[in-house]
Amino acid sequence: MPDRLYFKNGSLLIVEFKAPNKKPTPYQEAIHRRLAAVGWEVHIIDDIDKGKALLC
Repeated sequence: MPDRLYFKNGSLLIVEFKAPNKKPTPYQEAIHRRLAAVGWEVHIIDDIDKGKALLC
């Protein structure tokens, strides 16, 4: 399961936090694909500015 679930303006945001320039593990990518297959987008956040842009 991704790291966090947030609600913003009535929408669910699914977020995976990573260290700068790091990628999700193969297992995490498999989970993300399963979520995408049923219509959910997983946001990968690897720096503070991306996080602020998504959540603020």
